[in-house]
Amino acid sequence: MGKLFIKLWVLLLLTSYSSWAIQTAVFDWTRAHAQIERPRTPFLTTTAETVAWALRDVPTADWARQFAEIGPKLTYPSELIPINGLLERYPIDQSNIPRLQAGANVYTSTGEGLPWLGIKRLTPSDLVLVVKLPPDESMLIFGMFSSTTFTWLIESTMYASAVLLWLSLFWRDLSKLIGAADKIGSGDFSFVANVRKGSALRPLANSLSRMTTRIAALVHAHKSLTTAVSHELRNPLMRLHFRHLLARDAEQTADKNRNLDLMAEDLDELDRLVDEMLTYAKLERLEPEIRMETVDIVALTEHAVDGARQLALAQGKNITIEESLSVATARGEAHYLERAINNLLSNAIRHAQSRVCISFAQVDGKSQLAVDDDGAGIPELERAMLFEPFARLDGSRARNTGGFGMGLAITRRVAHWHGGDVRIETSPLGGARFVMSW
Repeated sequence: MGKLFIKLWVLLLLTSYSSWAIQTAVFDWTRAHAQIERPRTPFLTTTAETVAWALRDVPTADWARQFAEIGPKLTYPSELIPINGLLERYPIDQSNIPRLQAGANVYTSTGEGLPWLGIKRLTPSDLVLVVKLPPDESMLIFGMFSSTTFTWLIESTMYASAVLLWLSLFWRDLSKLIGAADKIGSGDFSFVANVRKGSALRPLANSLSRMTTRIAALVHAHKSLTTAVSHELRNPLMRLHFRHLLARDAEQTADKNRNLDLMAEDLDELDRLVDEMLTYAKLERLEPEIRMETVDIVALTEHAVDGARQLALAQGKNITIEESLSVATARGEAHYLERAINNLLSNAIRHAQSRVCISFAQVDGKSQLAVDDDGAGIPELERAMLFEPFARLDGSRARNTGGFGMGLAITRRVAHWHGGDVRIETSPLGGARFVMSW
């Protein structure tokens, strides 16, 4: 708002200065022309000489009475008044009184479209002759306008031009935004905020650009999620259908029960899949209010490590989990931080050979959580893809890989809510390192 006001103020200031410069140049020429021609002097001088000749034999005390008789006969309307009453009757400057007393002619305007006044003292009296002179066309600007009219025309034209320039630039930028909005509405998200930097619409263009990027990402994520969900649902449903046929046709009770048990496992898998989908959809749709507080990192890590050890035993793996905590506390939301730690540890347990290491540190003023494993590692070109929902490296989506590929996607959301990010690096243990910083 402040920058917009300053720009408008500077524009008006430049417009006023330009108008003043034009008028000054023209009026200087007009004054020079008037000084050469002096068109009003003959009218005033002739009238004053006529009145003086008519009053030559009349005593000075009777001039006012005698003028009442000859005044209506003069060519131009005239008036004879005391010099000390002149200021009260006509709009002349006080500095002109000494000039009149010295015998000089004084000219003044009575207003736009009204006659000019020519004033001259009739010596030896203290009376002045006021003659209403006709407008002189030689004093018109370009022979057409009076000075006041010309001033109004110049200023109104200059301000109109300034407003036209302002509106044309504004409308050009607005047209670009309207065109961009139409493209977005038709599904084309290739929007570029090419609005000029000084435009009042630049913040709106930047917001629209960010919104477009966000919408494009959501549409892409929606398409990817739809494809992944359909694939994830197809496998257990196909198995359920196949095992249902086997159970129905089984002649032995043992075979029927075995197929029913396998069907129950498939149903459990579907339950977990639906739960993961609902959880991620909720986290993606609603950004919670993160209450940053001091979190006990030691207690949080110990609890997460105990769960990871139990997960490793359940998977039949003998994995050593090491802890390296250089800080005891960190700022964050305990519930979501614990979820992120659990996701990273379960991912490491799934791919590790024998060792997993979790560490906490303060790096460049930020809290940093790192989880390392000694597994096969992750190719650099495939690292970014792993944070998408249902993404897995093997591409088979078989159950023996464990999980549904949602843990890392949720971890990324947690990092985003804390104002940070999560990335994948090569671990000193030989496998993958997942680093979350905030």
